[in-house]
Amino acid sequence: MSIRGSLSDRGKANSESTEIPVTTISNASDHPNTFGRYREALREYFAEFFGVMFIVIFGSGVGCQVVLSGNSGVASSQKGVGVSSQPQSIVLIATYRILQDYLSISFGWAVGPWSFFNTNIVKSDLPFHILPLFRPGNPAGVALGAWISGGVSEGHINPAVTLAFATFRGFPWRKVPGYIFAQLMGGIVGAAIVYANYFHAINIFEGGTGVRTVPGTAGLFATYALDYLTPASCFFDEFLGTMILLLVVCAITDSSKKGGAIQGGMAPVALFITILGIAAALGMQTGFAINPARDLGPRILTAMAGYGKEVFTYRNQYWLWCPVMAPILGALVGVFAYDLCFYSGEDSIFNKPNDFPEFVALAVLAKGDPLRRCKPSNSRTV
Repeated sequence: MSIRGSLSDRGKANSESTEIPVTTISNASDHPNTFGRYREALREYFAEFFGVMFIVIFGSGVGCQVVLSGNSGVASSQKGVGVSSQPQSIVLIATYRILQDYLSISFGWAVGPWSFFNTNIVKSDLPFHILPLFRPGNPAGVALGAWISGGVSEGHINPAVTLAFATFRGFPWRKVPGYIFAQLMGGIVGAAIVYANYFHAINIFEGGTGVRTVPGTAGLFATYALDYLTPASCFFDEFLGTMILLLVVCAITDSSKKGGAIQGGMAPVALFITILGIAAALGMQTGFAINPARDLGPRILTAMAGYGKEVFTYRNQYWLWCPVMAPILGALVGVFAYDLCFYSGEDSIFNKPNDFPEFVALAVLAKGDPLRRCKPSNSRTV
């Protein structure tokens, strides 16, 4: 018995001496090397970068394909308006082309996310500006961008979303500059990829190498409002679209409501439907940027690619107050409204605990004098 006991004790001692702490294994698997540590620190920003890049590639890419192929020098199967001597025939063909192109581009942006091409670039002699009636939007890019970044960075892929969540949902302000920079760079790189891919087609469409017009083909990358809109109308259009977007984003990610948030990767599908709806209902007049990075990034690229400073001076700095400021304010109002009326999660500023009940209790104990507890014990009160 004593021998068995000693052997047992020795076995226990050996097993204890060879035991490796669980935390050591966990840390080693999280950061297997120096590169892993740096990647862990930057992966959220990479996710935002690639998310916006996919948005722009699909959104601007489908716009370029639909619009540029309307030139017979670009594609043999022309998507443009057929020329006919009968006015009613022209109207029917133009109407069909508008509906077909609008749906195609709307789906493209939905997969990627949001942006419309400016239909003013379609060169046509048709009366009454038949073609510029619609500007398609961008749902497909949003869905893919959200799938790419959602599991890593929560899938903001929009500076307006980042700022709204930092203001009302406790998103760390220290991460905001990095997120916005990554989103903006994603927009620039995505637009550069599309521009390089369609460079020769743009030359043919514009009528010569190096010829670039604003809005013209610049509208394939950034948004430009229709001429009849006033500045206030442009601002309201972008404000409204982004407010609706954020209301839906808050609803589909709300884990505090009955049934919880949308699970199983279905949130991008809901975003797809939302962006497609905004494109179809509100996208005609301003091209609904509803995302500052999706507009400003490609706009910067077009300025560097030969379109010049006119992309910024257009309509008295339209780029700043419409596709940048309006979406930011719309996002703030959208999250504010949802949190005020529906959201019960602890991360909202509307649901943070405060000291008001304690203050009231102290006031009652002080017999109506909240400052009594702060006075010296030998002081006399009236």
